[in-house]
Amino acid sequence: LSKGNDALAATDRDPLSLRRAHEVAAVARAVAPDDAKVVAYLARVDKSDQAQEANRLGEEALNAGRLGVDGGDDTALGYFHQALELRPGDQRANQGIAPVESALIRRAEVAADHDDYEGAQRELDIAAKVRPGFASVDDARARVAMQRIVRVNALRDAGITVLTRNASVDEARRLLAVMLRIGPAGDPAARELRERIDLATHYGLFRAGQTFTHAMQGGGR
Repeated sequence: LSKGNDALAATDRDPLSLRRAHEVAAVARAVAPDDAKVVAYLARVDKSDQAQEANRLGEEALNAGRLGVDGGDDTALGYFHQALELRPGDQRANQGIAPVESALIRRAEVAADHDDYEGAQRELDIAAKVRPGFASVDDARARVAMQRIVRVNALRDAGITVLTRNASVDEARRLLAVMLRIGPAGDPAARELRERIDLATHYGLFRAGQTFTHAMQGGGR
């Protein structure tokens, strides 16, 4: 039984150790099937077998894209959590959960690449629940936030360039609409481009140094 317990403890490091644990189980079952310690050992072996099977099913679900973030037993997370319940600390299960988190982070990055920053935020919020306490999601949030800033600033620069070169207010407004959709509320870059558009709309037809007047509400100019 001592050798069998050592074999079970070594399962994370050496998968073949489970075979040795079964060999011990076969001997123990033949020698003293009714002994309480043997019965307890056989139960631990059975749980290890069930955990290994749950891990295998979890890996299949992961490869099939059934992550399980919305719940369900026939999913990667469902099987890996089942393995951890059967065998707390199971390294194979923990290693299987990490790719689920990585897949969600990748989904967030793809959403950000398509200017869907709200969708990216939702994916990261889900990913944060997969492995609480790990820095992977926080790092991804920082990357997506920086990507958002760079994207918004690039749109602002493009809008200003359009106004400067050919005074295309319509194109600048289209760029501003994209900025307002993907940028945070009150973003200074969007405010700057809006002010530039207003200036171009009201004064874009005048040459430098040209005189003009505005009508006042009271009737004067």
